[in-house]
Amino acid sequence: MELNRASRGFTLIELLIALVVLSVALAGLIPVLIHTIRGNTFGRVTTQTATYSQDKLEELRRAPFAAVSALLGTTPADTPAAGLTRRWRVRDTCGDCGDVLAIEVCTAETDVADARCFGGTPMASHHFLAVRARF
Repeated sequence: MELNRASRGFTLIELLIALVVLSVALAGLIPVLIHTIRGNTFGRVTTQTATYSQDKLEELRRAPFAAVSALLGTTPADTPAAGLTRRWRVRDTCGDCGDVLAIEVCTAETDVADARCFGGTPMASHHFLAVRARF
């Protein structure tokens, strides 16, 4: 049986060249994949910290005014989830009147929370400000 040139298939050299071209193309996609994974992780942490900050802010908004004003001058903290630290503070916005309070909440990854909450890197964590007036 005689095979003509068109039906013989690929040579070993042609297969090796195809593998090299495919490898170079895939190697070019690796930085894109790494960048995408980092972006997704950042987005997940950003959403998570914003949600926990908003939860605490809403909790403090619903609390009685006397309970919130008792927090003046303190910076309580808790751990809403593994690897995250949440801090909040209450400030008197009109000097010594005590009728209007500003509530600020910061949630950040635990290993950087001290450096990034309340005066640290602005984009590192999430701060929410609410004004609470005495009724």
